[in-house]
Amino acid sequence: MISNNNRLYILVSIYHSFTHLFHRFSNSTEESENLNCLNIDQSDIEAYFKANIILQYGILGYVGFPFKVLQYDNVKNIFIIETNNDCLTKLHLIISNQFPAQCPVDFSTNILNSKMQYKFKILKFNNSLSSLIHDDFVLNTS
Repeated sequence: MISNNNRLYILVSIYHSFTHLFHRFSNSTEESENLNCLNIDQSDIEAYFKANIILQYGILGYVGFPFKVLQYDNVKNIFIIETNNDCLTKLHLIISNQFPAQCPVDFSTNILNSKMQYKFKILKFNNSLSSLIHDDFVLNTS
Protein backbone atom coordinates (compact mmCIF):
# COMPACT_ATOMS: atom_id res chain seq x y z
CA MET A 1 0.00 0.00 0.00
CA ILE A 2 1.24 3.46 -0.87
CA SER A 3 0.98 6.14 1.79
CA ASN A 4 -0.92 9.28 0.80
CA ASN A 5 2.09 11.59 1.12
CA ASN A 6 4.30 9.35 -1.04
CA ARG A 7 1.87 8.69 -3.92
CA LEU A 8 2.85 9.61 -7.43
CA TYR A 9 0.56 9.53 -10.46
CA ILE A 10 2.16 9.35 -13.88
CA LEU A 11 0.46 9.97 -17.23
CA VAL A 12 2.11 7.84 -19.92
CA SER A 13 1.47 7.56 -23.65
CA ILE A 14 2.12 4.50 -25.80
CA TYR A 15 2.71 4.66 -29.53
CA HIS A 16 4.25 2.76 -32.45
CA SER A 17 7.98 3.38 -32.63
CA PHE A 18 7.68 4.30 -36.31
CA THR A 19 4.59 6.55 -36.03
CA HIS A 20 6.58 9.77 -36.43
CA LEU A 21 7.94 8.52 -39.78
CA PHE A 22 4.47 7.56 -40.96
CA HIS A 23 3.08 11.01 -40.13
CA ARG A 24 5.89 12.65 -42.07
CA PHE A 25 5.25 10.69 -45.30
CA SER A 26 1.50 10.14 -45.12
CA ASN A 27 -1.05 12.52 -46.59
CA SER A 28 -4.06 10.71 -45.17
CA THR A 29 -5.20 11.71 -41.70
CA GLU A 30 -7.50 8.66 -41.62
CA GLU A 31 -4.55 6.30 -42.12
CA SER A 32 -2.68 8.20 -39.46
CA GLU A 33 -5.55 7.88 -36.97
CA ASN A 34 -5.90 4.14 -37.65
CA LEU A 35 -2.21 3.66 -37.00
CA ASN A 36 -2.44 5.45 -33.67
CA CYS A 37 -5.29 3.26 -32.41
CA LEU A 38 -3.71 0.45 -30.41
CA ASN A 39 -5.75 -2.51 -29.31
CA ILE A 40 -4.00 -3.15 -26.00
CA ASP A 41 -5.57 -4.24 -22.75
CA GLN A 42 -4.90 -2.49 -19.42
CA SER A 43 -3.91 -5.80 -17.82
CA ASP A 44 -1.28 -6.36 -20.54
CA ILE A 45 0.35 -3.04 -19.75
CA GLU A 46 0.37 -3.80 -16.04
CA ALA A 47 1.76 -7.31 -16.64
CA TYR A 48 4.51 -5.92 -18.86
CA PHE A 49 5.64 -3.40 -16.27
CA LYS A 50 5.46 -5.83 -13.36
CA ALA A 51 7.44 -8.45 -15.29
CA ASN A 52 10.10 -5.88 -16.13
CA ILE A 53 10.25 -4.72 -12.52
CA ILE A 54 11.00 -8.30 -11.46
CA LEU A 55 13.51 -8.84 -14.29
CA GLN A 56 15.42 -5.61 -13.67
CA TYR A 57 15.18 -5.25 -9.89
CA GLY A 58 14.57 -8.78 -8.61
CA ILE A 59 11.94 -9.97 -6.17
CA LEU A 60 13.07 -7.58 -3.43
CA GLY A 61 12.91 -4.69 -5.89
CA TYR A 62 9.43 -5.82 -6.91
CA VAL A 63 8.22 -5.87 -3.31
CA GLY A 64 9.48 -2.31 -2.82
CA PHE A 65 8.00 -1.05 -6.10
CA PRO A 66 4.25 -0.51 -5.78
CA PHE A 67 2.74 -0.29 -9.24
CA LYS A 68 -0.80 -0.08 -10.52
CA VAL A 69 -2.34 0.99 -13.82
CA LEU A 70 -5.37 3.00 -12.76
CA GLN A 71 -6.96 3.42 -16.17
CA TYR A 72 -6.12 3.07 -19.85
CA ASP A 73 -7.68 5.13 -22.64
CA ASN A 74 -7.28 3.16 -25.87
CA VAL A 75 -8.52 6.06 -28.01
CA LYS A 76 -5.81 8.48 -26.87
CA ASN A 77 -3.38 5.64 -26.03
CA ILE A 78 -2.59 7.07 -22.62
CA PHE A 79 -2.74 5.54 -19.17
CA ILE A 80 -2.22 6.52 -15.56
CA ILE A 81 0.19 4.70 -13.29
CA GLU A 82 0.08 4.91 -9.50
CA THR A 83 3.37 4.31 -7.72
CA ASN A 84 5.46 6.10 -5.10
CA ASN A 85 7.94 8.96 -5.44
CA ASP A 86 10.96 6.75 -4.80
CA CYS A 87 10.25 4.60 -7.87
CA LEU A 88 10.15 7.32 -10.52
CA THR A 89 13.76 6.86 -11.67
CA LYS A 90 13.35 3.08 -11.82
CA LEU A 91 10.16 3.52 -13.82
CA HIS A 92 12.00 5.84 -16.22
CA LEU A 93 14.44 3.03 -17.03
CA ILE A 94 11.63 0.60 -17.83
CA ILE A 95 9.76 3.15 -19.94
CA SER A 96 12.86 3.88 -22.01
CA ASN A 97 12.88 0.25 -23.26
CA GLN A 98 11.12 -0.89 -26.42
CA PHE A 99 7.76 -2.53 -25.81
CA PRO A 100 7.46 -5.51 -25.64
CA ALA A 101 11.18 -5.77 -24.92
CA GLN A 102 11.60 -9.54 -24.96
CA CYS A 103 9.20 -9.82 -22.08
CA PRO A 104 8.46 -13.41 -20.99
CA VAL A 105 4.79 -12.60 -20.47
CA ASP A 106 2.12 -13.95 -22.84
CA PHE A 107 -0.16 -11.05 -23.64
CA SER A 108 -3.89 -11.46 -24.19
CA THR A 109 -3.82 -9.34 -27.34
CA ASN A 110 -2.16 -10.70 -30.48
CA ILE A 111 -0.85 -7.29 -31.52
CA LEU A 112 1.74 -7.40 -28.73
CA ASN A 113 3.07 -10.72 -29.92
CA SER A 114 3.88 -9.24 -33.35
CA LYS A 115 7.25 -7.86 -34.39
CA MET A 116 5.97 -4.28 -34.27
CA GLN A 117 7.61 -2.23 -31.52
CA TYR A 118 5.96 0.30 -29.25
CA LYS A 119 7.37 3.07 -27.12
CA PHE A 120 6.26 4.72 -23.93
CA LYS A 121 6.61 8.38 -23.07
CA ILE A 122 6.00 10.03 -19.72
CA LEU A 123 3.79 13.03 -20.42
CA LYS A 124 3.61 14.38 -16.87
CA PHE A 125 3.49 13.33 -13.25
CA ASN A 126 2.03 14.79 -10.08
CA ASN A 127 1.26 13.88 -6.48
CA SER A 128 -2.36 14.84 -7.09
CA LEU A 129 -4.48 12.73 -9.42
CA SER A 130 -6.92 15.56 -10.10
CA SER A 131 -4.10 17.91 -11.11
CA LEU A 132 -2.62 15.27 -13.38
CA ILE A 133 -5.76 14.53 -15.36
CA HIS A 134 -6.98 18.13 -15.63
CA ASP A 135 -7.69 18.10 -19.39
CA ASP A 136 -5.92 14.98 -20.61
CA PHE A 137 -7.97 12.17 -19.17
CA VAL A 138 -11.46 11.34 -17.97
CA LEU A 139 -11.57 8.73 -15.23
CA ASN A 140 -14.12 5.96 -15.46
CA THR A 141 -15.81 5.94 -12.06
CA SER A 142 -17.96 2.88 -12.62
